[in-house]
Amino acid sequence: MRKLLALAIFSAPVLSFAISISGSVGFINESPSGYINYHSGGASDNVDVKNNLGLSSKTKPWVRIKINTDGIPILPSFEFGYLPVKFDGSASNQNFTYDGYNFKGNVSSSIKMDHYDIFGYYHLPFIRTASKGILNPKLGLGVRIVDFSATVSGTVTSSSQTQTVSKSATLPIPMLYAGLDVRPVPSLHGDFHVKGVGYGSNLYYDVVGEAKIYPTFIKNSSVGNHVFLGVGYRYEEVKIDAKSIKSDIKIDGPFAEVGVVF
Repeated sequence: MRKLLALAIFSAPVLSFAISISGSVGFINESPSGYINYHSGGASDNVDVKNNLGLSSKTKPWVRIKINTDGIPILPSFEFGYLPVKFDGSASNQNFTYDGYNFKGNVSSSIKMDHYDIFGYYHLPFIRTASKGILNPKLGLGVRIVDFSATVSGTVTSSSQTQTVSKSATLPIPMLYAGLDVRPVPSLHGDFHVKGVGYGSNLYYDVVGEAKIYPTFIKNSSVGNHVFLGVGYRYEEVKIDAKSIKSDIKIDGPFAEVGVVF
């Protein structure tokens, strides 16, 4: 018992330095493109999300938390994220078929694809050592939970009345993760990662590239090692070819964030 207690006392400081936690908040300007095609009970056209539904760019918040266990063998590092993705729009002079209904005239719509990310990954220390700390690749996997809903509403030709078609689902999607940190100097880091999965005619991935600035130039202060400002770009594509859904939606845009490291 005394040996175990002594080991816990002496290992606690080591673990505290081996684990670091970073959190960041920011905003991303999301721009949608592509089409949706839903046909649960009838024919459906490829409905363009911009031209037919009137969806346009939106600015949304973005939250991420990372737990870095790089100094502890076997234990993976973790990343948790939340990104709301929602677009509302309206368009006039439309004429398309969606889920068996022929919409004509004014149409209003809403598409939501909120993301909840839980990912684990490992660093490849031998590459970082060979590059003298400049390159730090990461590989892992995780799950993205997508809270999805799509609503299209407008006047249909069959009854000249307003018809609303809605579809919603919560989708846990397993995805692979590959990342690369580039640190040429202490004050500037590059962060690149890809999350994705593909099977059959279905494809889902997103790519993020970011530059982070750490104010290490502040003299006589450790603040520069614990705060950062990041700017970057994100591109996401969701391609689905299922029994009742055939869609190809792309979402991309710039973002900025501020974070702290403990």
